[in-house]
Amino acid sequence: MNRPTRVAIGGAVLLALVAAVYGARVLADVGRRPAELLHAAAAGDSSTVDSLLRLGVPVGVRDGWQSTPLMYAAANGHATTVRVLLARGADVDEKTRLSRTALMWAAYGGHDEVVCALLERGTRADVEDQSGETASDLARQSGHARLADALDRGTCRR
Repeated sequence: MNRPTRVAIGGAVLLALVAAVYGARVLADVGRRPAELLHAAAAGDSSTVDSLLRLGVPVGVRDGWQSTPLMYAAANGHATTVRVLLARGADVDEKTRLSRTALMWAAYGGHDEVVCALLERGTRADVEDQSGETASDLARQSGHARLADALDRGTCRR
């Protein structure tokens, strides 16, 4: 009997790895639709994300770290998926257990286009996580100094 592969979702890196290896349908059984949405968002599978949202999966579903589909898409640089989630009502200001936002994840990854999409939706660049770090700080730490400077100015333009 074939069973779907089950994954303990704990972080953007793990989810992105699983998405790359198994594809967006790895958690496709009906009882796992919220996890499938998280997975599809991490994989940048905009079509699956849109289909799951049309089926009624909440756009703000969270994993054990309190991460949302928007955060997973942002962390992995999937601008089209980010736009789909934003158009369907994703909240740009939601935070994880560590008080990290989608903007922080996008900035850390150096994903300029995603940063711009989030800023255009009104997310604040000056919000701090529980360690006192902002999106700009995280961008700078991960080697994206030009993006960090733009965030310090409150813009997505370099």
